[in-house]
Amino acid sequence: MSTLTTLYDLLKETIREWQTDNVSLLAAALAYYTAFALAPLIIVIVAVLGIFLNQSDIQAQIIDEISTSIGSGAADVAQDLINNLTNTDEGLISTVISVVLLLIGALGVFNHFQSALDQIWGVDTSEHSTGIKGFMKDKLISFGMILVIGFLLMVSLALSTAVSVVDRYVLDLLPATGVILRTLNELLAFLVTSALFMAIFKILPHARITWRDVAVGGAMTAFLFTIGRFALSEYLTKGAVASTYGAAGAFVIILLWVYYSAQIVLFGAEFTQVYAHNHGKAIEPVDGKSSSQTVNVSPEQPTSQQTNPH
Repeated sequence: MSTLTTLYDLLKETIREWQTDNVSLLAAALAYYTAFALAPLIIVIVAVLGIFLNQSDIQAQIIDEISTSIGSGAADVAQDLINNLTNTDEGLISTVISVVLLLIGALGVFNHFQSALDQIWGVDTSEHSTGIKGFMKDKLISFGMILVIGFLLMVSLALSTAVSVVDRYVLDLLPATGVILRTLNELLAFLVTSALFMAIFKILPHARITWRDVAVGGAMTAFLFTIGRFALSEYLTKGAVASTYGAAGAFVIILLWVYYSAQIVLFGAEFTQVYAHNHGKAIEPVDGKSSSQTVNVSPEQPTSQQTNPH
């Protein structure tokens, strides 16, 4: 009962912090940026994964996931955007410029995500946002996140393929194993998603946070994201959103999907911040300086040093 009470208190404080930090506004800005950078992001991730796997298969897998989650119309829009960006017959200089712009668009999503997490973490980024060194460091971190996502997607695809192969050969012999294998597949997907959010919460912000704290926050975010994904899929694929907006309906669906997904992920980030403040280790800026909002301080420290980030 005490565990449920603790969880309830954490969620209640998370909602309060979520409102204080205007997370809805942060999610709206992130959704707007991501919607227009979605195609470049997919292209860059496919290119990274293409070093190890077939690019066409990877792209088809991603488009199929979009179709399953938010409908075939949105998947067609994403496919058209990708085709328009990749099907060019221009010269070398134009191609190089296009590649650079694609990379900038993809990295921009993580830069904005980084800013949102810094605000939730209560970290002053003024020291990090100036100078070429800070700019290049942030870009390298963002590119590193693309590599992490690519690696985790590759692991997820490999695990799903392995489960499918086992399912194909074992199901005929032992029909009852079908449920077990599907459960195993969902569990593996949950673990990969948790690892992704852990990496995002650990690497992106200009702050130090322990792996133990991001593990708890990552698992909670993955749980909320898994539930939210099914709820969003039911709402966006079976609702009347597309018909309401006519020709722009598919793009509006993508925008709504990213917006609500961003809300869930940022809520998970807020939960991580609250958990670290109450039950974990202090979240500190990477330069060790206090921010304008002050940074979370562990309850174990003396009262005179305790501050609230908000």
